Amino acid sequence: MNSSLYSIAGQYAFSSGATTPFGGFFIKELDGVFSGCLIDVGGPSTIFGSMGDENIGFEKKYPTRDNSSIDYKLVKKGDLWVGTWKAKLGEKGKASCKIDLCMNDVNFDVYHRDTQDWTGGLMRKLIKDGKFEEFHSLDGKKALVQISNIRTR
Repeated sequence: MNSSLYSIAGQYAFSSGATTPFGGFFIKELDGVFSGCLIDVGGPSTIFGSMGDENIGFEKKYPTRDNSSIDYKLVKKGDLWVGTWKAKLGEKGKASCKIDLCMNDVNFDVYHRDTQDWTGGLMRKLIKDGKFEEFHSLDGKKALVQISNIRTR
């Protein structure tokens, strides 16, 4: 099954007015359904949703937190996607982001949308291929990943 790889970067605002940046990627199927990963000050999260020409909606979950589900609903306004987010625990606010197509018509064989475990499969493949390095924090509880083989000019 051929898919498209997108990058996503933006900010979300709390009701207090404070804003926080986020970024990540997602893989979209031909039917518009997608899965991906985001990172922000809250840590890494997974996203699952659907994208049309003028709107996008997704659920974000932090795997290390209970009750961490956050729903995003955005519409396209020029080059940006703008809208709202609402957490399962009641917090809500505004969000805006830029979404760019990075690669079209690619075949990612490391994940299965059926199990929604493709993120783990992708990370295991990148670690196995030497693109990422896995290590544990001092408390031994958190598996962390860092990019390896970074090249500078």
